[in-house]
Amino acid sequence: MSTNCIRLKETIIAGNKDDVLNMLVQMKEDCLDVNNAELVTNVTSPAIIAELHELLIEHLGANNRNMLVKGRVPNIRKRAYCFVQAMENGVKRIP
Repeated sequence: MSTNCIRLKETIIAGNKDDVLNMLVQMKEDCLDVNNAELVTNVTSPAIIAELHELLIEHLGANNRNMLVKGRVPNIRKRAYCFVQAMENGVKRIP
């Protein structure tokens, strides 16, 4: 698991919504960077995505439906970007 995912998990467990949003924005930018293959691989892994979604639901009260990616994305970098953006949208909609 990449260091970004580990730090994101720790931040979610801490329960600070603003820090989670800042971290997701940074991860979204990093997904498009050619040098971050490990991050892209981890973000597109179903087990890691499921774990991050469960943590967001449990610790921050995010809605699972707000974190869905609607449609197929063939490019792995764009898919990772969409996954992170979907998590960001889910966190933004937390009251």
